[in-house]
Amino acid sequence: MMFQKTIFILLFQLYLFASLGAQEKHNYQLGVNSGYGFIITHSPGMRYITAQHLEKFDAYFEKNTFGSAAWHQRYGFPQMGVSLTYFKLNNPNHLGNGFSLAPYLKFQLNKSQLFQLKLRTALGLGYLSQKFHPQENFKNNAIGSHLNLFFSVCLGLDIPINKRLFFNISTNFSHFSNTSFSKPNLGINIASIEGGVAYSLGQKKDKKLIEEKAFIRKKGYWQVTSSIGINEVDQTNRKKYIATALSFGREKRLNYKSSLGGAFDLFYNAAQRVALQRKEIEVKPGWENLQSGFSIYHVLHFGNFGVLTQAGYYFKTKDKELGNFYHIVGGRVKINRQLHGFFALKTHFARAEYLSIGINYHLKK
Repeated sequence: MMFQKTIFILLFQLYLFASLGAQEKHNYQLGVNSGYGFIITHSPGMRYITAQHLEKFDAYFEKNTFGSAAWHQRYGFPQMGVSLTYFKLNNPNHLGNGFSLAPYLKFQLNKSQLFQLKLRTALGLGYLSQKFHPQENFKNNAIGSHLNLFFSVCLGLDIPINKRLFFNISTNFSHFSNTSFSKPNLGINIASIEGGVAYSLGQKKDKKLIEEKAFIRKKGYWQVTSSIGINEVDQTNRKKYIATALSFGREKRLNYKSSLGGAFDLFYNAAQRVALQRKEIEVKPGWENLQSGFSIYHVLHFGNFGVLTQAGYYFKTKDKELGNFYHIVGGRVKINRQLHGFFALKTHFARAEYLSIGINYHLKK
C-alpha cells in the first residue's frame, strides 16, 4: 500500500511539473548526453575499420522560442541551440577520434507536456583526427580530410524530473562527409542510443500567441540560380576540379511554410569527364560534357532561411553507374527581396558529387 501511494505521489508531481511547463518555459537550457553506438558499414570495403563499437559525449546549449518571429508559432515554438560532440571511435590508428560543432533546431512532435517527443536536426562542421593517406593510412578508405561537413538527426524523449531538470533518452544518426572535396569520401555514418540530463536557466516567459492572417496566394515567379563547387575524382589523383551549375525555373509560394517549383538545370563538372575516361568512355570537353535535366523542388521557410530539397532527371547521361536521377539538398538565405545566398549538396541518391555555393535571384513579377 505504501508503495502504491509513493508511485501516485510521484506521478502527480510529474503531472504538476508538466502542467506548469505547458503554460510557460525558461529562456535557456544546458544539457549533457552520453551515448553508445556503432559505425554503419554501408560499403563492404569499410568492414576492417568499422567492427568496433563507439562512445560519444555531447554538451549543448539551447534557447526556447516564444514568438518573436512569426515562424516560431508556425512550427510549434521550436528550440534553437548548438551542440559540441566528442566521438570516441575506438580505432585510433585508422579513424582516430571525431568532433563536431553544429547548430540545430529541435521540434516537439506531440502536444503532451508529460512526455515530450522531440526531433532535432543539426548541420555544422566535423573534424576527424585520422584521414586516408596512401602510405601511412591506406586502410582508411572512408574519409580523405580532417575537416568535414557534419549532419545529425535525433529522435528523443524529454521527461521532466522537476521544474528545471529534465531526463532525456534518444536515438541518433550522425554523418561525416567532405562532399567529395577530398577523396575518398564514402563518409562515416554513426547510429547511437543516448541518455542525459538538461537543466533550464533564466526566467520563465510566456509564449506569444497571435492569430495569424490567412495566407493569400500570389502568382508564381521566375527565378535563376548560379553556383560553383570543387571536387576530386579519386584518391589516386589529388587534382581539384571546378563544377558549375545554372538553373532557371518557376516557383510559387503555397503557404507561410512552403514553396514549390520546377526548374531546367545545367551542370558542368570537369571531374565527370575524367571519371568517365577511366571507365573507357570518351567524352569531349565542352558541350558533350554538359549535363541537362529537369527537376522539381520544395522550399521549407523559416523566416529569412529556407531549406531546399530537390529531385531531378537527366535528359541524357553517359554514366550508367550513377544513372539519370540526381538530388540536391541545401539552403537559401534571404539578402533582400529578390536576392538570396545559396548553398547545396548535389548527390546521386546517397553518393555525394560536390558541395556548391552561389546566388539565387527572383525575377520581378
